[in-house]
Amino acid sequence: MHSARQSMRRTLCSRANAKNFALMQNAQPQFPASLEERYKQPRFISAGGSGAVFSALDSNLNKKVAIKLLNVNAGDQKLLRFQQEAKVIGKFTHPNIVSAMDFGIAEEKVAYLVLDLVGDASLNELIKRGETLSINKCLHIFQQICAGMTYAHAHGVLHRDLKPSNVLLENSSSEYPVAKIADFGIAKLAGTLIFATTGNIYIGTPTFTSPEQFSGADVDERADIYSFGCLMFTALQGQTPFLGGNTTELALKHANEAVPELDETYSAEEIPAALQEIVYTCLEKDPAERFDNFSQVERLVTQLQRDISDLEPTVELKAVSAEPYAVSSSSNPYSETTDSIPFQLGESKASKFAVTGAALIVVVLGLLICSTLLNSNIPPASKTATTTSGALATSEAGIPPHVFHHRIDQSHSWRQPKLPESMLDKPIPTLLETAEMHLGKREYAIANCYLDRVIEKQPNNPKGWKLRSESRKELGNYQEALSDISAAIQLKPDEKLIQRRAHLRKETGALKEALADYDYLIKLNPKSAKNHKERAKICEELSRDKEALASFSKCIELAPEDDSAHRSRGRQYQIAGEFQKAVEDFTKAIELKPKHAEYYGFRANTLMSLERYKEAAEDYTKAIEYDEDTGLYYHLRAAAYKKLGLTELAKKDESRSHLKEMESGDY
Repeated sequence: MHSARQSMRRTLCSRANAKNFALMQNAQPQFPASLEERYKQPRFISAGGSGAVFSALDSNLNKKVAIKLLNVNAGDQKLLRFQQEAKVIGKFTHPNIVSAMDFGIAEEKVAYLVLDLVGDASLNELIKRGETLSINKCLHIFQQICAGMTYAHAHGVLHRDLKPSNVLLENSSSEYPVAKIADFGIAKLAGTLIFATTGNIYIGTPTFTSPEQFSGADVDERADIYSFGCLMFTALQGQTPFLGGNTTELALKHANEAVPELDETYSAEEIPAALQEIVYTCLEKDPAERFDNFSQVERLVTQLQRDISDLEPTVELKAVSAEPYAVSSSSNPYSETTDSIPFQLGESKASKFAVTGAALIVVVLGLLICSTLLNSNIPPASKTATTTSGALATSEAGIPPHVFHHRIDQSHSWRQPKLPESMLDKPIPTLLETAEMHLGKREYAIANCYLDRVIEKQPNNPKGWKLRSESRKELGNYQEALSDISAAIQLKPDEKLIQRRAHLRKETGALKEALADYDYLIKLNPKSAKNHKERAKICEELSRDKEALASFSKCIELAPEDDSAHRSRGRQYQIAGEFQKAVEDFTKAIELKPKHAEYYGFRANTLMSLERYKEAAEDYTKAIEYDEDTGLYYHLRAAAYKKLGLTELAKKDESRSHLKEMESGDY
């Protein structure tokens, strides 16, 4: 069962993959010259349909921004939706919604929308890459989506296209990424007629659309709640709740078929019954049976986060040491911190979320007995309490440190567990071994306690500093993690430690400092192909293209069989306009990895720039053979067919491209 799910989730798509293939001159719109006075160093990110997205440096604000471009001749409906997005998000100010800063028409007759440059991946990309999304990480993302949608609905805006590809993530590899909702292009404003943005026809993404929305009828916020249910199901299972070959088939399934079982995640992690019921309630066919608003969903998701975080560490710690620990207090700046849920489910729904009274009594009695036998004193701030839904929880001060830790470098202090002295009064090797064990179990706050003691007793221990850097990074304390890894390097200037710091600096956006680390590493070991490659990647991000090209060339000189290095250097040759050299690099990458769709796609794009349209069409055909689920390959092959005068073949490919985009949720 899991292997089947895994095959459905796998795809060769990546951030630099199918959607970013349009690096060729005739597929990549030129950045408007009239905007370059303010928006410096424009860099192509992606293309699709009738527009493209660039990153650039806003010289007025001195910050990186994303700029969406749309040709004004793209059609009235597309232009209207583009304007709608600007109108909607222009008035939003919320940490979980992408912000807009400017909108207009450039002299080149191109509409542009300036947005926050957000995230390193979308939720959809994580799912497609087959990454394991833990229950904890999912809940953290779900809570932020609920918060953003609560805000949007409070301002009279329905999204109508809520799906994983429209949820952008900052620090996506962390257990606690920041989520931002994007793409309000088909949003509906309260008081406007539906055909103002849709032409009174169905529009949206069929795999994430509510039954009532398929009819093209007017909808309310419960349609977005249904889409959110599909989104949650997809994040947990790795596939959408309903699959179909066309819109009609999907519409019938959404309206009539029961939601598939949702008992465990793709990675075989058990899904709590309460979370299952939240998803099922969002996916009710009848809007009246769903939650009334996102505020209700947010409260339940937040409460579930607290319940899971309260219970799990206590059980794990008892298994190791049989000694309870307490949590110090700290305020939560992002969410409500009540011990009860004001929203009450109806009788039938409430039973889905309740914990039985007998189970609750057993848990509480067990904690009291342990506390008595071990003669422990738990401060009042961490005593257990029960919620109105019957679930076990802690008071506000007793919430574990990571539950509401949303932001990098928060100004407020994070909550640190307090371990009894008997657990910390151990030899240094034992403390380090115990800390590593907790790191392996992802109990980072507990590991941090042991490592604090290691550093306190032996401040010249580089392993203690290194491990604490790891725990602090996972807790979101990036600056402290950087400080710790730097201390470890001072004590032991080891190549691996410097690589760790370079990676951490890159994650936090300190690219120039990361570049300095790799320069030092290359001095230490000039024959390390990996270090030259990593240096080249940073130069790419800094738009230092000549340096990137030189570093990729050095990497290839040292490791000529590295297919990805040839691919990356080929992209640099594309940017430099040296298309024949780019073709040679992509050809070498294909020789090394002949079944990689991405490489055929890049070579085809370059061949298009050289006006070698027949060869380009053949390469797009190969790309489709090895990645038939990616609609953009059909779209690009259609462009090649048009150049060859094969109009009918081009039309067929455009239809296939549209269908694939709908199936994948990228429509």
